Amino acid sequence: MDTTNSNSGGEGGRKKHWLRGRSRLRLSLTIGLTIAAGLASRRFPALVPDLLGKYPGDVLWAQMVFWMAALVWRRAPKSVLAIRAFAFCCVIESSQLYRADWILRIRATTPGHLVLGSTFAWLDLVAYALGILFCVIAEEHWPKLLRTANRDPRLDLHFGHDHVRSSTSLTVPRPPQSDLG
Repeated sequence: MDTTNSNSGGEGGRKKHWLRGRSRLRLSLTIGLTIAAGLASRRFPALVPDLLGKYPGDVLWAQMVFWMAALVWRRAPKSVLAIRAFAFCCVIESSQLYRADWILRIRATTPGHLVLGSTFAWLDLVAYALGILFCVIAEEHWPKLLRTANRDPRLDLHFGHDHVRSSTSLTVPRPPQSDLG
């Protein structure tokens, strides 16, 4: 059983926190938030500095690809996920050089444009690399952030799960069990 990625099990029967490891829930939420941010960056361009142009959307698109790869290959090392995600991004970007009528019609639709893009640009590859690099760094430091947050009772991230708690964590006592029910 892979205890680093599951929401239950763990050492000594302890439940794993849903934010730890590559839980499906955390990755799904991350993908959803990334998609929302990417769509917002294109729908509301005033939110993005003019200097950055359309590239925040490209960075976020590559991040979404990385998080989806992490969801599919949850046990894969970050380096493998990064290579797979960047390769996928490069294939999609390179496919934009193919200009057949049928694929141009697909790219003219909103879903087709969001997934396949429209025009090849070398700088898009740089944006993809930066987005994936951010994901690798975020995955590296996420556990450290959680450890820090779990030591600070003001940032208790357990949301009521039964965990073995440190002496600095806030706990709410459970009401006594009644034999009447």
